[in-house]
Amino acid sequence: MVPNTDATTGHEPLRGAALVVLGAVAYGLLATVVRLAYARGFSPGQVVGAQMGFGCVGLWMLAFGLRTVKRLEARVVLGLLIAGIPTGLTGAFYYGAVHELGSASLAIVLLFQFTWMGVLLDAALARRRPTSDEVASLTVLFVGTILATGVVEGSLRALAPIGFVLGLASAASYAAVIFVSGRVALEVDAWYRSALLGTGSMLTVFALHPPRFLVDGSLAHGLLGPSFATALLGPIVPTICFAIGVPRIGASLASILGAVELPAAMIAARLILGEPTSALQWLGMLVILAGIALPRLRSLRAAPR
Repeated sequence: MVPNTDATTGHEPLRGAALVVLGAVAYGLLATVVRLAYARGFSPGQVVGAQMGFGCVGLWMLAFGLRTVKRLEARVVLGLLIAGIPTGLTGAFYYGAVHELGSASLAIVLLFQFTWMGVLLDAALARRRPTSDEVASLTVLFVGTILATGVVEGSLRALAPIGFVLGLASAASYAAVIFVSGRVALEVDAWYRSALLGTGSMLTVFALHPPRFLVDGSLAHGLLGPSFATALLGPIVPTICFAIGVPRIGASLASILGAVELPAAMIAARLILGEPTSALQWLGMLVILAGIALPRLRSLRAAPR
């Protein structure tokens, strides 16, 4: 997902848009890969732990390979490690939701509730009421969620309540990710900043799920492949795509294009996992995308040219 950080318009908007879409699609494929790992008998703790571990190593390799080593103050390093905690929680909650719900598409719909949670969080911290555009967007998002989760069709009765709790918890923690992403240590080089945030995420996950996968033989028995895949689709490829793409098109347009993660996740779950998706659920997905896009499109039209 695209962090809602400030950005300036670059010289290659088409390339930037393509990179943002690529990064969002990568994120959207994550839940399907996770379901495949679960089918091999691996636990949520093993999957998310291995993803964060390999992802953190990959981010540090990129940082050292692309940038000269710079000394950072201890307080800055500590602040970025702490800021990485919500990302680790998002991964742990989200993968737990996928496991409990048994549905990659439903888990991503619940994760996308970060949109209205973020609006309310921003309004609360700014001590203001949501604007009329925000209220309209929240209403559309709520209607879309009702349709996409299958409430209208009564298909939720057989699903685990703990899965819904974990799905909403992943949305709340991701709203926190977006909040801190644009406020913590912005002066630090983006690559080292990403690596330190990734380290904080990894340590958080390891605190919740001790990295027994390093010694229990699971990597040699089928976990290594999914670990590399989730590391690439999660911490690495989207980080690179967004770091290059967002500055070229701006945060508002990037947020709209980044919403392609939702249909990508649902299409992958349908084609690869064979998860059933009704017409009303597809309609709900489209309504959610509209709720995300409409206020941002309005702001783009209102912006001075």
